[in-house]
Amino acid sequence: MRIRSVLISAGKPLLASLAIAFILLTVFLLIAWQYPQLADFDQAASAYIQSYRSDWLTLLMTFITHLGSAAVTIAISLSLLLSTRLHYSKFRVEARVLALCLSGSWLTNEALKAFFQRARPENPALVAASGYSFPSGHAMISFAFYGLLGYLLWRNGRHSVYTWRLLAVCAWLLAVTIGVSRIYLGVHFASDVIAGYAAGGVWLTGCIMALYVIHHYQSPQP
Repeated sequence: MRIRSVLISAGKPLLASLAIAFILLTVFLLIAWQYPQLADFDQAASAYIQSYRSDWLTLLMTFITHLGSAAVTIAISLSLLLSTRLHYSKFRVEARVLALCLSGSWLTNEALKAFFQRARPENPALVAASGYSFPSGHAMISFAFYGLLGYLLWRNGRHSVYTWRLLAVCAWLLAVTIGVSRIYLGVHFASDVIAGYAAGGVWLTGCIMALYVIHHYQSPQP
């Protein structure tokens, strides 16, 4: 009964989240279905983004793409899990959901890559990359992980609220820029990245809704 009442009270946010997730899933499926016909778009997008290549921008994009790597995202997730266990027990649920978001989006991306088996761009890339190309793992995982991290920073910042919200916006911008860096560096097509954003957005929406339901369930009932 308690779960039922929570779901009823969360009705409008739940419906909105389901609608957003459905739209994002539809975008992903359309790209997945049409990507053999998106060659001209991919070529034009890559040519435009890569036309801005320069030594300093390549260094910056290489650094940004590294922030979407498994080593960095896992380190951030483990650090938050440890800190909430030792000091900030109030945010333990958030840290666990963030870790679930990271691991779930990574596993889903691996499964999608194995299913579609799309080869990476043939032109020489500026960084090493292995495995299949669709959807972009950096774009998908970073959009879900840093998107949720930004949401948590925005929602839970108490002292110096503008500082926390600035950090949240930076996290969201980073989530998008990591995907762009993959096109710039020549390791992904634009359609890989957009599909990664869409698939990551589904995970992000689901995790935010899960947090909403958990907090409603834990809150005292009148």
